[in-house]
Amino acid sequence: MSKIKHTTAPWHVGSPDKFIVRGPNGYPVCDVTFSDDFPGISEANSRLISAAPELLEALQGMVDIWITTCTTNGWDPAHLSQYQSALSAIAKVTGSQI
Repeated sequence: MSKIKHTTAPWHVGSPDKFIVRGPNGYPVCDVTFSDDFPGISEANSRLISAAPELLEALQGMVDIWITTCTTNGWDPAHLSQYQSALSAIAKVTGSQI
């Protein structure tokens, strides 16, 4: 997998009223704009963004397991739509190509 180029985990929502996602030692990663027109959306987006490093790590782990399992059993993981979706998502995050 690609070398990590983003702020290391864990990330968390810095305060419930400002929706600033922060990394280790309070380093700001992202400031989610609050909108009165869409209550709850800013908080939900902040939570999703703050989970991004753990989601990426989990997805990369799943891909590694698929590859190992398929190789061990003589299968080709390329036919699994979830495998292709996972590779696409990882490429989007890391800026790599599938």
